[in-house]
Amino acid sequence: MQDEFTSQIIAEIEALFGSSKNVEVPPKIFRDMQGRFVAYEKGKSLRAAFPILERYEGPSGVMQGGMVAAAFDNVYGPFSYLVTAAYCITMNLSTSFVRPITRQEGELIIEVGLVERTKQFLVLDGKASNAQGKLIAHSTSQWFVVQPPPK
Repeated sequence: MQDEFTSQIIAEIEALFGSSKNVEVPPKIFRDMQGRFVAYEKGKSLRAAFPILERYEGPSGVMQGGMVAAAFDNVYGPFSYLVTAAYCITMNLSTSFVRPITRQEGELIIEVGLVERTKQFLVLDGKASNAQGKLIAHSTSQWFVVQPPPK
């Protein structure tokens, strides 16, 4: 179930693509990870929160790095659409980890922002933190802007 703010962001993205059936917003993995958008500054940043679920834990009881990277990707994608009003695809995504995060910390907060935009490319960066604001990971990503969205 989506909260009102998440529904507003999704509606804004859907409005950019009209009736295109090739752009699913939010993607299934965002729903699977129970993400919700919590803040948006037009053209500058987008923030989302993801609960840390038991199934995301590695053998040591901390959230697996791949799930942290997936959370970044789940925010970069919608943000790229909002910035460009076009379909965008990930060219690369790099994540550097600072400290582990556990279920006891509650949520993983992802905030992504625009570093640079050209006609065909976006350079984005992001940070992951726990609910107390401690840095968990840093990420950078480059995106290719596809014009127009695929049919």
